Amino acid sequence: MMTWKMRDIQEISQALLRMLDIRYHKSHTFDANVWELLKNQPWPGNVRQLAHIIERLVLVVKSQTIQVKDVLRVMPRDVVAEERGNLDEEGHLRERTYEMIEKMSREGKSGAQIAKALGISRSTVYRIKRRHEDQ
Repeated sequence: MMTWKMRDIQEISQALLRMLDIRYHKSHTFDANVWELLKNQPWPGNVRQLAHIIERLVLVVKSQTIQVKDVLRVMPRDVVAEERGNLDEEGHLRERTYEMIEKMSREGKSGAQIAKALGISRSTVYRIKRRHEDQ
């Protein structure tokens, strides 16, 4: 398994997105929160797998901005389930979700905006924040 640097993933993803948007006559950008998700994926297929995911995003995402929920929707189910399972066992998924919620809160985003970006309900956002504050 190859470990990519955040910068590599961003540069490769941006280049692929531009190329595929041109090919399919579309125009997309990535929401800033997508980078953390992409960086933490195992990418066993390396660039080919990343290209496949971005092509699916270009084809299915109707809005201009590609968000975390969109990426999760097009990721292969087994990869997402395995990643979620592994992370849940170690508590990292909850921690990472909390970190993303906190980051967006500091940026001034509302609970509704955070929920939409992460593809979860607003009550889940508040429940995660409350659990972390209680610890």
